[in-house]
Amino acid sequence: MKTTLVMWWAQRSLKPAQARPTGTPFCALVLVAGCAVGWLPASWAQTEPASTHLVALRGGAQIKGLLAREQALEQARGQHMSAGRRAQLVQLQAQANKLRALQLARRLGIEPTQVYGGAFVGFAAPLTAAQIDHLRRTPEVESLSADFPLQAQGKPGGGGGGGSGQTTPWGISRINAAGAANGGAGVHVFVVDSGIDKDHPDLAANIADGYAVQACVSAGRFSCSADWDDDQGHGSHVAGTIAALNNGIGVVGVAPQATLHAVKVLDSRNNTTAAKVAAGLDYVAQRTLALGTATVANVSIGGGGSKVGYCDASGYHGSDNYARAFCEAANAGVVIVVSAGNFGVNARGFLPSTYDDAVLAISAAWGGPESTGGDWWWDSSNWGNETAAWNPRASAPVALGAPGYGIYSTTRLENDGGYTSMTGTSMAAPHAAGAAALFLKKFPQGNSYGAFLDIRQRLLNASTSTAGFTNSSGYPHAENYLDVTPVR
Repeated sequence: MKTTLVMWWAQRSLKPAQARPTGTPFCALVLVAGCAVGWLPASWAQTEPASTHLVALRGGAQIKGLLAREQALEQARGQHMSAGRRAQLVQLQAQANKLRALQLARRLGIEPTQVYGGAFVGFAAPLTAAQIDHLRRTPEVESLSADFPLQAQGKPGGGGGGGSGQTTPWGISRINAAGAANGGAGVHVFVVDSGIDKDHPDLAANIADGYAVQACVSAGRFSCSADWDDDQGHGSHVAGTIAALNNGIGVVGVAPQATLHAVKVLDSRNNTTAAKVAAGLDYVAQRTLALGTATVANVSIGGGGSKVGYCDASGYHGSDNYARAFCEAANAGVVIVVSAGNFGVNARGFLPSTYDDAVLAISAAWGGPESTGGDWWWDSSNWGNETAAWNPRASAPVALGAPGYGIYSTTRLENDGGYTSMTGTSMAAPHAAGAAALFLKKFPQGNSYGAFLDIRQRLLNASTSTAGFTNSSGYPHAENYLDVTPVR
């Protein structure tokens, strides 16, 4: 097979009317085997209704294998791979992966809306029935799965406001994070959400950068400082609970020294799709491999659905490519924390919380001043009362409960002066994401599935019983409660 030198210009800023991702153009020089592109006849036009599907190609991303080979060569020379060289190799392999996926799609007359190459190799695109049938018979294709809508899992209100100076939100105190010496310094946390307000004085110093699958849209008195800026407020609220600065103003987060990265996948109405969240996770996996250490990702987004296949240290086994994105990100060393959902149902029927072999799903409780002193399960929180396959002391698919009612945190500056209270499992999850950052600070992990397994076990070991919680809904919550005391 010949090797062809290809200059690839991938323009991610596409027409809004086509519901395509937006971002910054980039140009990559890559070596790709067998780059010749063939085209199907023009008669195969999309004259019938199309539905978006996620398509995974065989072979996997192969980034970890490339890094292992390069590291072995460096060691044989008595050297160590530099951080810059590692990042370069990850970027080149991911770009080559995306080129392979893009070429396959275009060879079949398909124009992708998303292209994946960090967690797995593939694309998302509107497909006709004929194209779906053709792809299923294409040897390079591993699996296809339908795209579907998803929403943020938080809502305004619920009390818990702040005063002058810096306020310690009740949830930070309840999990024993207030005043901790461990601030999570050096740990990277990716907020897969509506973006983060890059100009917020309680967040800006902790924000490293951002990435936009869904572009920020200026409206009214609000203007976007970057494509990944927050045009809703949900992502900034989540980010504040994770890592608002301990700077004497506003609020303080669970891990106030952690490094934040915005990954914008929600639009200004807090809506998105599985294909876009998968693109966000694909980016997180690539960045995590480039960093060379385990990271944390918070995904306070969800929707109905069931689990197909399973995840383990060898990767994803199944046909659900949304699940594949979570599993392969976990195998890259991303500790993924997700919201259990706000429908008062068994989280086994909710995505992504049902992916309990790749994510930590968090339910919501109420224990602030307005709860009259006790701890209560929030009535709308999803739950899971199975015994976890990985530990008889653990519940599944929901791993832990955390503060989620009346959570006071940052929001975009144009909303309520930059601070507000919100309620939901969206607000519970970032407490656990911040906690994961504290545990990673004390117990660093590498780029493997073992990072997820290790931090999950440590969080469970540190958790406390919820036997005394008031449960007015009657839902069978079996999960323990988040506590960071061992890593303060």
